[in-house]
Amino acid sequence: MKIAIYGSRHQSGYIGYIADLVGELHKRGIEVVMAEKLFVHMAQNLLSAPEVDSVVGNSQISQYADLAFSIGGDGTFLHTAQWVAPYEIPVFGINTGHLGYLSDHRMARDFNWIDSLIAG
Repeated sequence: MKIAIYGSRHQSGYIGYIADLVGELHKRGIEVVMAEKLFVHMAQNLLSAPEVDSVVGNSQISQYADLAFSIGGDGTFLHTAQWVAPYEIPVFGINTGHLGYLSDHRMARDFNWIDSLIAG
């Protein structure tokens, strides 16, 4: 399985969480593709860049991703949907904004939800 991650750079308080999320995905044997702008932002603000399998430009996405994670608010969710729309990749929203009409999953260090999501 391959998951693409697109996220808002305005949510700097969550970059440690995103790095942990990438680690949890790798533990489960999941390949991770990350949007370039998010990857660069994380590399500049963490002691080391997250270990992703590939980085793609924000106007590109691997057509082979099975799922996309949108990390941010509703605007980020809409950008993520636009990013993956040509390949009809489903989007799972992780809300770091205020209301989260489109992304109702909240950040939490308990990553057990990944197993449920993968199981369908």
